[in-house]
Amino acid sequence: MSSPEKEQLGKVDNELSKVNSAAVGSQGGNDGQILDNINEEANLMPLFIMLGAVAVLLIVFIVVKLSGNKEEVIPPYELTYSQAEIKTAEDFGDTVAGYIKDTAKDVVNERYENTVFVGDSLTEGLSYYGYQEIDHVIAERGTSIEQAMGRIKKIAKPKPDYIFVMLGINDLNYSIYSLDDIEANYIKLIEKLHDKMPNAKIYAESLLPVTKSFAKSHKLLSNKRINTFNKRIKKIAGKYDYVTYLDVHSKYVTSKGCLSSKISSDGYHLQPDAYEKWVKLVKETLKNDK
Repeated sequence: MSSPEKEQLGKVDNELSKVNSAAVGSQGGNDGQILDNINEEANLMPLFIMLGAVAVLLIVFIVVKLSGNKEEVIPPYELTYSQAEIKTAEDFGDTVAGYIKDTAKDVVNERYENTVFVGDSLTEGLSYYGYQEIDHVIAERGTSIEQAMGRIKKIAKPKPDYIFVMLGINDLNYSIYSLDDIEANYIKLIEKLHDKMPNAKIYAESLLPVTKSFAKSHKLLSNKRINTFNKRIKKIAGKYDYVTYLDVHSKYVTSKGCLSSKISSDGYHLQPDAYEKWVKLVKETLKNDK
């Protein structure tokens, strides 16, 4: 190979070396940039996690807030008191003295050993405020007609001659039940009570009204709807010779067609002395029945 050719090849080798060096340097620079980017993202990761958690909490809050605007259908009638151990008129005087007017004491002292009251928290107040023996009041807060069917043996235990039933208000507040469903269950309860206690007389009590403000906040419990079901109760009572309809509702409804807020602390439950009208009606009913 001649000298000029060798010189030319040398120049080519030099040029190739420069190109390779530049390529390696460039690649190293890119790798460094990539590492820097990774480190930067790693440093920002806690911030991303925190922002994501805040976003999730915000979404949950919005969902809960929106769901809270929906109308509740769970019965709100829970007693705000604890069941008192009142067993005699003397116990009543010592336990809840001053709760009931002096004019009601004669009514309180009139006990009916052969009578049982069946219902929910409203009926439960009869024993809590001393109007009736605890063993003769088969009632619990939130009780539905179906639940009462499961207490037939307990109702029959005192061997009552008279059974007063006030049920249906909690059922009305369940949107899953139609009026026809509630009526059908009411009939089943009446028939089951008669099958277990064929000699007992059953008094189907009308549901009481609620205050205007209470009805406004509980759409399923308008006084119009309560009146409609009371008519059905009366119709049911007329089908059986062992059932009598007892209109307790008329003792408490005002001229405006609702319960007076003066005798109810929450728009539904009665104040202690307000039970006097109810108990007097029971007393008169049993007196006329004998």
